[in-house]
Amino acid sequence: MDKSELRQMVKNRLGALSPTEIVQKSEQVRVQLFSMPVFKRAKTVMFYASTKGEVHTPPMIVDAMNSGKTVLLPKMDGERSLTKILACKVSDFEELVPNKFGIPEPRGASVPIELIDVIIVPGLAFDEKCSRIGRGHGYFDKFLALADKKSTRFIALAFELQLFSQIPSEPHDVPMHAVVTEKRIIEAQQ
Repeated sequence: MDKSELRQMVKNRLGALSPTEIVQKSEQVRVQLFSMPVFKRAKTVMFYASTKGEVHTPPMIVDAMNSGKTVLLPKMDGERSLTKILACKVSDFEELVPNKFGIPEPRGASVPIELIDVIIVPGLAFDEKCSRIGRGHGYFDKFLALADKKSTRFIALAFELQLFSQIPSEPHDVPMHAVVTEKRIIEAQQ
């Protein structure tokens, strides 16, 4: 199965989840994530603003802010193929404004990627080796490629139905350090 077929399969699976199921499973993912020592130690965490069918991140973002962490969200910068992600500080959901894709973004100043301890990453499909398939635009892969993989940890949030034993991977695909689901934490072998 190629990436586009896999993306469509996962979108169909996610579309079958009710809003209640998404909230319940997302809460279980939150508990798993917040139990991770690497997350507990992190001072600066970049989340993503979840959209329909993704692990629901607003409660996690609020909890991280309330625990004293500096919280960042992605902001799209540029047009079309030149678009890149900036990590921008957020202190209140009221300050978020929808971007061209309808995804809420912060207005705050951007923070250099080397200051981020943990980057929480969205995606459509993952495997047991912590490989990731995103939505196909490559924005997160390009952003993650700029980070020091030894000092910044990449943690993907997913539902079990997004996991496969193996998914197609290409040289530009950036693997995760861990994938967190409602049932388990899968850590990449170092």
